[in-house]
Amino acid sequence: MTRIYFRKSLAERFWSNVVKRGDDECWAYRPNTKGYGRYANFSIEKGKNVLSHRFAYLLAYGVDPGAKQVCHTCDNPRCCNPRHLFLGTTQENTADRDAKGRMARGSRQANAKLTEEDVVRIRELRSQGVSHGRIAKMFHVSVGTIKDIDHRRTWHHL
Repeated sequence: MTRIYFRKSLAERFWSNVVKRGDDECWAYRPNTKGYGRYANFSIEKGKNVLSHRFAYLLAYGVDPGAKQVCHTCDNPRCCNPRHLFLGTTQENTADRDAKGRMARGSRQANAKLTEEDVVRIRELRSQGVSHGRIAKMFHVSVGTIKDIDHRRTWHHL
Protein backbone atom coordinates (compact mmCIF):
# COMPACT_ATOMS: atom_id res chain seq x y z
CA MET A 1 0.00 0.00 0.00
CA THR A 2 1.36 3.39 -1.02
CA ARG A 3 1.04 6.20 1.47
CA ILE A 4 -0.16 9.46 -0.05
CA TYR A 5 0.79 12.72 1.57
CA PHE A 6 -1.25 15.85 1.06
CA ARG A 7 0.14 19.31 1.48
CA LYS A 8 -1.40 21.42 4.17
CA SER A 9 -3.63 24.18 2.95
CA LEU A 10 -2.23 27.68 2.87
CA ALA A 11 -4.34 28.64 5.89
CA GLU A 12 -3.17 25.59 7.87
CA ARG A 13 0.46 26.38 7.11
CA PHE A 14 -0.02 29.99 8.15
CA TRP A 15 -1.88 29.31 11.41
CA SER A 16 0.63 26.59 12.37
CA ASN A 17 3.21 29.41 12.65
CA VAL A 18 1.05 31.53 14.95
CA VAL A 19 1.24 31.13 18.72
CA LYS A 20 -2.39 31.45 19.75
CA ARG A 21 -3.17 32.41 23.31
CA GLY A 22 -6.47 33.54 24.74
CA ASP A 23 -9.08 35.11 22.47
CA ASP A 24 -8.28 38.61 23.73
CA GLU A 25 -4.49 38.22 23.88
CA CYS A 26 -1.96 38.83 21.12
CA TRP A 27 -1.17 35.93 18.81
CA ALA A 28 2.46 36.11 17.73
CA TYR A 29 3.67 35.05 14.32
CA ARG A 30 6.57 32.74 15.15
CA PRO A 31 9.23 32.91 12.41
CA ASN A 32 10.17 36.52 13.11
CA THR A 33 11.41 37.79 16.45
CA LYS A 34 11.09 41.53 15.80
CA GLY A 35 8.80 43.76 13.83
CA TYR A 36 6.14 42.61 11.43
CA GLY A 37 6.04 38.94 10.52
CA ARG A 38 6.52 38.14 6.85
CA TYR A 39 4.80 35.04 5.58
CA ALA A 40 7.22 34.05 2.83
CA ASN A 41 5.77 30.68 1.79
CA PHE A 42 3.19 32.21 -0.52
CA SER A 43 2.26 35.39 -2.24
CA ILE A 44 -1.06 36.83 -3.27
CA GLU A 45 0.75 38.51 -6.14
CA LYS A 46 3.62 36.61 -7.70
CA GLY A 47 6.90 37.36 -6.00
CA LYS A 48 5.48 39.57 -3.22
CA ASN A 49 5.54 38.32 0.35
CA VAL A 50 2.65 39.29 2.57
CA LEU A 51 2.90 40.65 6.10
CA SER A 52 1.52 38.14 8.55
CA HIS A 53 -1.09 40.43 10.10
CA ARG A 54 -2.44 41.30 6.63
CA PHE A 55 -2.76 37.62 5.75
CA ALA A 56 -4.42 36.89 9.12
CA TYR A 57 -6.98 39.59 8.31
CA LEU A 58 -7.58 38.09 4.87
CA LEU A 59 -8.07 34.59 6.31
CA ALA A 60 -10.31 35.75 9.15
CA TYR A 61 -12.57 38.13 7.24
CA GLY A 62 -12.24 36.96 3.65
CA VAL A 63 -11.40 40.50 2.57
CA ASP A 64 -8.22 41.49 0.78
CA PRO A 65 -7.11 44.73 2.48
CA GLY A 66 -5.84 46.06 -0.85
CA ALA A 67 -4.49 49.58 -0.46
CA LYS A 68 -5.84 49.89 3.09
CA GLN A 69 -3.60 49.35 6.07
CA VAL A 70 -4.30 46.58 8.54
CA CYS A 71 -3.93 48.35 11.88
CA HIS A 72 -3.47 46.89 15.37
CA THR A 73 -5.56 47.88 18.38
CA CYS A 74 -2.86 46.23 20.51
CA ASP A 75 0.08 48.08 18.90
CA ASN A 76 2.00 44.80 18.62
CA PRO A 77 3.37 44.45 15.07
CA ARG A 78 3.75 40.64 15.37
CA CYS A 79 0.15 40.13 16.48
CA CYS A 80 -2.10 38.17 14.13
CA ASN A 81 -5.19 37.94 16.33
CA PRO A 82 -8.06 39.00 14.05
CA ARG A 83 -9.81 40.59 17.04
CA HIS A 84 -6.91 43.04 17.28
CA LEU A 85 -6.91 43.98 13.59
CA PHE A 86 -8.89 46.62 11.73
CA LEU A 87 -8.69 48.32 8.36
CA GLY A 88 -7.73 51.97 8.12
CA THR A 89 -6.17 54.57 5.90
CA THR A 90 -2.64 55.83 6.39
CA GLN A 91 -4.08 58.97 7.98
CA GLU A 92 -6.24 56.94 10.40
CA ASN A 93 -3.28 54.76 11.37
CA THR A 94 -1.12 57.84 11.93
CA ALA A 95 -3.84 59.49 14.02
CA ASP A 96 -4.14 56.27 16.09
CA ARG A 97 -0.36 56.22 16.61
CA ASP A 98 -0.28 59.87 17.68
CA ALA A 99 -3.31 59.53 19.98
CA LYS A 100 -1.60 56.63 21.76
CA GLY A 101 1.73 58.45 22.01
CA ARG A 102 3.65 55.71 20.18
CA MET A 103 5.80 57.97 18.05
CA ALA A 104 9.35 58.13 19.36
CA ARG A 105 10.20 61.76 19.96
CA GLY A 106 13.15 63.47 21.52
CA SER A 107 15.37 61.29 23.69
CA ARG A 108 13.08 58.27 23.10
CA GLN A 109 14.50 57.99 19.58
CA ALA A 110 17.20 55.34 19.32
CA ASN A 111 19.81 57.68 17.81
CA ALA A 112 19.18 60.70 20.08
CA LYS A 113 22.36 62.27 21.44
CA LEU A 114 20.61 64.95 23.46
CA THR A 115 18.03 64.87 26.22
CA GLU A 116 15.06 67.18 26.68
CA GLU A 117 17.02 68.93 29.47
CA ASP A 118 19.94 69.50 27.06
CA VAL A 119 17.63 71.11 24.52
CA VAL A 120 16.11 73.44 27.12
CA ARG A 121 19.64 74.40 28.22
CA ILE A 122 20.73 74.96 24.60
CA ARG A 123 17.83 77.35 24.06
CA GLU A 124 18.68 79.17 27.29
CA LEU A 125 22.27 79.56 26.16
CA ARG A 126 21.15 80.89 22.77
CA SER A 127 18.86 83.43 24.46
CA GLN A 128 21.92 84.58 26.41
CA GLY A 129 23.80 85.15 23.16
CA VAL A 130 26.13 82.13 23.23
CA SER A 131 27.17 81.20 19.68
CA HIS A 132 25.99 78.11 17.85
CA GLY A 133 29.59 76.91 17.53
CA ARG A 134 30.38 77.22 21.22
CA ILE A 135 27.20 75.40 22.22
CA ALA A 136 27.91 72.65 19.67
CA LYS A 137 31.31 72.05 21.28
CA MET A 138 29.77 71.98 24.76
CA PHE A 139 27.27 69.28 23.77
CA HIS A 140 29.52 67.39 21.29
CA VAL A 141 27.14 67.83 18.37
CA SER A 142 27.31 69.71 15.06
CA VAL A 143 26.62 73.39 14.59
CA GLY A 144 23.75 72.36 12.28
CA THR A 145 22.14 70.42 15.12
CA ILE A 146 22.26 73.49 17.36
CA LYS A 147 20.86 75.71 14.60
CA ASP A 148 18.01 73.25 13.99
CA ILE A 149 17.16 73.30 17.70
CA ASP A 150 17.47 77.09 17.87
CA HIS A 151 15.19 77.61 14.85
CA ARG A 152 12.80 74.89 16.07
CA ARG A 153 13.24 72.69 13.02
CA THR A 154 13.91 69.85 15.44
CA TRP A 155 12.74 69.30 19.01
CA HIS A 156 9.78 71.57 18.20
CA HIS A 157 7.60 69.61 20.63
CA LEU A 158 9.45 71.29 23.52
